Amino acid sequence: MESDTIAIDLDDTIADSSAIALEIIRKEYVPDASFEKWKYYSIEKSFGIAEVHARSICSRAWENPERIKLVDPSIPKVVDALRKTHNIYIVTATIGEESSFIPWLERKHVSFDKVLHVSNMAEKALLNKKHGIGFYIDDSQLVAESVAAAGRVALLLRKSWNADFFDSDRNKSIVKVRNWKEIGDFFMG
Repeated sequence: MESDTIAIDLDDTIADSSAIALEIIRKEYVPDASFEKWKYYSIEKSFGIAEVHARSICSRAWENPERIKLVDPSIPKVVDALRKTHNIYIVTATIGEESSFIPWLERKHVSFDKVLHVSNMAEKALLNKKHGIGFYIDDSQLVAESVAAAGRVALLLRKSWNADFFDSDRNKSIVKVRNWKEIGDFFMG
């Protein structure tokens, strides 16, 4: 039986933390950095920044969570509608601390049933059996591919770092969405 639980990624699926990360990258490393140049999920690969610095950038993006905006202002409304028929789990490998992002979710009125803070992205696909997750919403192509390979429904939210994959015909088992309206339409018709 297909689970009614939806797992939703935090960074860049709900929280626009990459906008803050990009500010840091521009200020300290690559002055002309842009989302157009952010072609890979990896900050290291996109901008030639060492991994230790990339991790620091991601961590620092959550130091002032009040600066982080929602990816889409309709997220609270869509998630509330989904919660009428599904459990909502926030599943994240964020470097940010739960003490920063859980209150942020509450302030932004993003409701959820549980938070699963995993140590890396690969762990997300492994949560299927343990937590009965049937659907994933994420911005990572690799997570979407792993989830689809495990027989679950993956919705991939379009971002600059997954645009080449998103715009291709590869892996038709992944549902490709451009915004939260399309996510709502997928579940609620």
